Amino acid sequence: YCHLHCQPGFRPNPLEGIRCEAGRYALAECAPESCAKPDVEGSGDLAACGGSTNGAICDLSCARGFVKGGDDLYCDQGHWTRANCFRPEGCGQVPLIRNADETTYKCIDTAHAAECQHFGCLAGYQVADGSALTCHRNGFFTRPLCAE
Repeated sequence: YCHLHCQPGFRPNPLEGIRCEAGRYALAECAPESCAKPDVEGSGDLAACGGSTNGAICDLSCARGFVKGGDDLYCDQGHWTRANCFRPEGCGQVPLIRNADETTYKCIDTAHAAECQHFGCLAGYQVADGSALTCHRNGFFTRPLCAE
């Protein structure tokens, strides 16, 4: 076998290198490297993307409380393109509000100084004093009441 030197991002195929058979060299090439499992902070489980071939796309999903920034990941000669998951600026966890409608959980990560449009009360209850679930600049929500 003769060693086959490849440019960065490529690997010999076959891995052993060039073989001589009956006085002739067997076909060998430099093939693009595959990509290992991507490591993206705040992402969901990306284990299925490990070992992806050149040109493969990995669907980037972000963990709860994180937002996808940019496109999906693309395997390019052994390296994943840059993509990220980030925490948006705003209020994170919604406070526990007695008798609030279940859609209130959609208010997570409401932007600063914004009112959550998903807040409501269960049937038979209404928002006391017409107050709203608002994210303050300090990163905390107001705590409206749902009264009978």
